[in-house]
Amino acid sequence: LWTDAITLNSCYDSHIIGNTITGVTSTGIDLSNSDDIIIELNDISGCEEDGIYVYDSDRITVRDNDVSGNGGGLTLSLCLDGDVYDNTFDGNSDHGVSLLNGASDNEIHNNEIINTYGTNEVIEWGDGISIGASGGSCIRNVIKRNQIEGNYRGIYTHWNDVNYIYLNNIKYNDDDASGSLTEYSSQT
Repeated sequence: LWTDAITLNSCYDSHIIGNTITGVTSTGIDLSNSDDIIIELNDISGCEEDGIYVYDSDRITVRDNDVSGNGGGLTLSLCLDGDVYDNTFDGNSDHGVSLLNGASDNEIHNNEIINTYGTNEVIEWGDGISIGASGGSCIRNVIKRNQIEGNYRGIYTHWNDVNYIYLNNIKYNDDDASGSLTEYSSQT
């Protein structure tokens, strides 16, 4: 039986604050078709899927959460104008932060994205930050001032879209940055 701990659909101006979510068979927080939501001060671990999954929702704020030891950390899919900051994404197996399906104009900053690593004894995987893994261009996202360390791949972009990746501390990953990156450096 697949169950999410918290599911919100078609909600507006809501807050998800101060929850401890552990050992869920699906997603810790599953949010869809909702705008102006704040997700903060949650401790999410041991979820088989993402700790936080947001679909088709705009102006989402994700701050001060500890999202660790899940299948994935945070996914923003078809989301616009989000703000993700001051979170810890540690020890998730698939990704720390993933932007999918046209997620655009989001800012991912001041996060600790570490130890993202999965293996099945044949192959290894795990992206600290993954941009554009499936359908639709993900554009004008700002990725700055994050600690991206100890992941299989630090940052992986699937398409040659315009995103701004600068002032991050990217180190000790098996591969620091790869995919279709055209530039990652300081913005002037």
